[in-house]
Amino acid sequence: MLSLAQTLEDQRDLERLCAERERPRGETLDQNALYGHGRILKMAAGLPLDRPVWAVIPHGVSLGTASSWDVGAPVPTAYSFMRDKDDALSQQGRRALIRGAAPWVHLDEMIGAPPPGGRGTLFFPAHTIKGIDYDVEYDAVADALVALPAALQPVRVCVYWADFLKGQHRPFVERGLEVVSAGHNMDPLFPWRLRHLLSQHAVAASNTFATHTVYALHAGLHWLHVSTGPIRHRAEPGREADYKPSSPDFVSVLESLLDVGAPVRPAAAVQLADDLLGVQRQLAPHALAHALVSAERRHRLSRAA
Repeated sequence: MLSLAQTLEDQRDLERLCAERERPRGETLDQNALYGHGRILKMAAGLPLDRPVWAVIPHGVSLGTASSWDVGAPVPTAYSFMRDKDDALSQQGRRALIRGAAPWVHLDEMIGAPPPGGRGTLFFPAHTIKGIDYDVEYDAVADALVALPAALQPVRVCVYWADFLKGQHRPFVERGLEVVSAGHNMDPLFPWRLRHLLSQHAVAASNTFATHTVYALHAGLHWLHVSTGPIRHRAEPGREADYKPSSPDFVSVLESLLDVGAPVRPAAAVQLADDLLGVQRQLAPHALAHALVSAERRHRLSRAA
């Protein structure tokens, strides 16, 4: 779908890569267009890419309460890869549920094993969204990355598209750190870029715990938590409801396993990542295709009723 060579070539023009995008054709639900998730499932199932997925796909990984955005999506089917979200996504049994693996898991077969020789660290700054900023001392974060031991160098910084547009990558560039990106969250090639970028490194790091933590552990990397103190958010007027932090349970569990001041990859954290991604729930291509086609049929019947 997207090669490592093309991923690296894309990094030559971050302004183009991180530019604003509309929802791509082929999906009707924003959730399913985010991070190419609908595309991945259709490719895994052998379905046409211009055929929308009519089951809402959660766009992130967490513990605890399911997103109200996903629970309330106006479709009669939900796709669930996190067991603790099954009841909420099925609206306590009132909505059909497809139990499968996260789209990220299907990339294992699409991309294959990472090339040997990954080195250095890929750092993910706590990222913002439209209307929400964080009070983070990015200069101090950049200084901390430059000061990491030689064994963890070189450090590359993977910035979120919205943060690039806000100029929050500049402190890293000013200190000679290479800045990369997986692109806009509505770019269907986002997950391929992220997987290829991870494959070039031995360690993933961040000043927060989020979906990228789980993705990196599943992709075979060690994890380094870089403490930068409390991260406080600031919302633009009218955007406070858009602030959706990682659940305290999710953060506390990952902190207990990974916040040790050095790169680690404990078996318990890897198992947790695989559980959150629903690795054991992965459907065979024919079963996934059947489930997605049934969801489409269910949607049509609900519209006709």
